[in-house]
Amino acid sequence: MSLSQGQVTRAKVILSLSEGMPVTQIAAAQRVSRKTVYKWKARFLESGPDGLLDQPRPGRPSVIDENVVNRVLTLTTERVPHEATHWSVALMAEYAGVTTWQVRQIWQAADLKPHRLKTFKISNDPDFAEKVVDVVGLYMNPPDNAKNTDPSFGSHPTWTAVVAWPHWELHARLQTQRYSRSLCGF
Repeated sequence: MSLSQGQVTRAKVILSLSEGMPVTQIAAAQRVSRKTVYKWKARFLESGPDGLLDQPRPGRPSVIDENVVNRVLTLTTERVPHEATHWSVALMAEYAGVTTWQVRQIWQAADLKPHRLKTFKISNDPDFAEKVVDVVGLYMNPPDNAKNTDPSFGSHPTWTAVVAWPHWELHARLQTQRYSRSLCGF
């Protein structure tokens, strides 16, 4: 369980008060006003630790239709957008026909974070499989003149090859927009 910064500050105020610190010193240390220190002291005395939690804000609570919630949750969990690798708030809002605020509220309530998927995404590069084979082949069978330059020598060795100059063909074959592996060592 994580606490908001406000809740941590409130707890520090109460702890400081229990240690007998003066209100002005607490206010300065926590960068709040004396009035705020007195407010949290009163709420703590009245309600205990629950008094330090956020109370509902005034005003009409927002209501999102159940059909909208179901549509957003279904799209999020069962479909992938055609134009991206994962859902963004704006893209979901466009697909579902709702506002970005509503998408954020629904995702937060359902604890969904589609931008933080724990799965591997396959590249849409048509030469991806060939490049993976090339790179894995280098790790599994490094050139004879290669040496491990990884100081930790852990599970992911970094091989550097001392190769003669004109190996541009191999270098160009292993290069993409996002990934470049130079076998020349420079």
